[in-house]
Amino acid sequence: MYFRNLILYSFFGLFCFGYAQDNPHGAIEIACETCHSSSDWNAVQVFKFNHDQTGFELKDAHKSIYCVDCHENLVFNTGQKQCVDCHQDIHKAELGFQCQKCHSEKRWNERSVFIEMHSQTNFPLVGVHNNIDCESCHFIEQQKQYTNISTQCSSCHLQDYMAALNPEHQKSGFDLDCRECHLIAGNSWKAPNFPHPASFPLTGGHGGLQCLACHVSNQYASLSTDCYFCHENDYANTQNPSHQSVEFSTTCEDCHTIKSWGSANWDHDASFFPIYSGKHRGEWNNCKDCHVSAPDYSHFECIECHAHRKSRMDSEHDDERNYQYNSVACYDCHPRGKADD
Repeated sequence: MYFRNLILYSFFGLFCFGYAQDNPHGAIEIACETCHSSSDWNAVQVFKFNHDQTGFELKDAHKSIYCVDCHENLVFNTGQKQCVDCHQDIHKAELGFQCQKCHSEKRWNERSVFIEMHSQTNFPLVGVHNNIDCESCHFIEQQKQYTNISTQCSSCHLQDYMAALNPEHQKSGFDLDCRECHLIAGNSWKAPNFPHPASFPLTGGHGGLQCLACHVSNQYASLSTDCYFCHENDYANTQNPSHQSVEFSTTCEDCHTIKSWGSANWDHDASFFPIYSGKHRGEWNNCKDCHVSAPDYSHFECIECHAHRKSRMDSEHDDERNYQYNSVACYDCHPRGKADD
């Protein structure tokens, strides 16, 4: 600082040598000895000058700059007091001339102030938006555009939308309004707010699955909600009982719940034969007691449990047309296990 002022005042010292009666600093009523000394006119002591009396107090960052950074010439009373007089307005007056609304003398880039001012717009900075640089959204560097910026998610996140593969947003025709699934106040880009159709809520065993577990090949539009569409392999591989051999219905919800595939509540009594009620209740321990040829559950035996003599049964059924001594015939006439069926 000393050398800068030495050069500057050396020049004006020569000027004053010829015109001692003139004050190179203009019409200011400040005693020369405030800054100069009689021993060395060029040894300027500007720190002794109280700038507050000019109506422009030097605070914080303004305390550490050189006089000539603001005063382009020695006529100090022509100095300007507006921020834009010294600071280039990169916002091109779009934000007005009151720089102190966002900036301070203490720190030009006070992030907390920016965030507070941003909250007064129609796009407050919350969640992850609270941690990014201004230029991440106001990216038109050539123009330093801060007004009339689109608040649509796709304005900044179109590349994220195009690159998303699980699920594939573009192919699936997802809306460009990211807020339908993503939480703007959240701490990540993940979508915990995906509005799965109410006709198929993601509860029970369907909760927590990856999208591609059901939406194979990124198919999201017109996807079947029929259980068998996803659980065909479960149906084919189940052996106790074998769904295929028994020719169970492919309407899985008749027996299974959404909680888990293994929590089946198969109503044997209503669908086939009463084994949980009536005389057969508690008379068996395992499916193989009746279905002796498992996993072929279409085959069952009545005669092996009921110790009937063929001769006696033949005599009792001699008036029954098409009578046969076998289990299938027994079931055909006694579908509920009663003699008078």
